[in-house]
Formats: sequence, C-alpha cells, structure tokens
Amino acid sequence: MIAPVPDARIGYVKASYESAYGLITTESTYDGDVWHFSVTIPANTTAEMRLPMASFDSITVNGKAPTDLSEEADGIVYVGTTDGVAVFHLVAGSFNVTCS
Repeated sequence: MIAPVPDARIGYVKASYESAYGLITTESTYDGDVWHFSVTIPANTTAEMRLPMASFDSITVNGKAPTDLSEEADGIVYVGTTDGVAVFHLVAGSFNVTCS
C-alpha cells in the first residue's frame, strides 16, 4: 500500500523499499500549492495507492483525470473516493500524480 501524507512544510521526500519483486520508489515535492508525487512499482507487482484529497481540488495521474485512467492503457485504475481518500489500484510502472 502506498499512502503518502502530503505536508507543504516538508518540501521534498524520497523513499524506497526493496521488495521481494524489486525496488519500490516514491518521491514527493511541493511547487507552491501544487503537490507532485511519483511512485514506481516493479514488474510482477501490484499496489493500492491512497491519496488524501481533503486539501486538493483536482488530481491528475500521468496527465489524466482519475476517471479517464484504465488498467489496460495506463496501468492504474481509479477505484473511488471514501472519506476524502482517493483509492487507486496500480500494476507495474511509473506514475506521476499532481494535486492542486
């Protein structure tokens, strides 16, 4: 599970984890009020990404709106939002999230 907690007071965070299937990496930055988050999931791996949406008006993943994403074309699918948290299912790949 990938569940970042964005905080503008922390300008930059980079983390990685060596899983049984390979390296999982994340990176978080702020550009003014815009939060950028990237994650890379290794081959033969899936993940759930949970993004807190309470403080953001819009979100894009690899330049697309969540409802325009498909597992077949993008390797990620938007499941829905519950209690202010947007939930996505990811397959192997790199994903760039922008929230404003």
